[in-house]
Amino acid sequence: MIFALPDLLLIGVRAAPADPRAGLEPVANRLKAVAEPTRLAILNQLAGSPSTVTELARQFGVAQPTMSNHIKLLRDAGLVTNAPGRGRRELVADQRSIADLMSELGTALAFDSPPAG
Repeated sequence: MIFALPDLLLIGVRAAPADPRAGLEPVANRLKAVAEPTRLAILNQLAGSPSTVTELARQFGVAQPTMSNHIKLLRDAGLVTNAPGRGRRELVADQRSIADLMSELGTALAFDSPPAG
């Protein structure tokens, strides 16, 4: 597009539309970790009280390697961490990381504040 004005020539090009997925991959990857019902239930359990992988495997009736894999995915997403100051290797839900994820999701969906209800 060209605009010719006295003493001024403006030349413009059409800007490519922004990719609507830009910047959303980290949020989507973290959401994938809790999109599986067992992992969401594990996160819920760990939000209530610290537990070891062995205790969680027993509670959920799964093999320890299976539970370890679930925990790895949650840990990689930053949603589970070691319980501070515990002698055994207990895990807890990382409340701050979960709150950050919820905030990021709200931002990604262009919510300014939670809906009233």
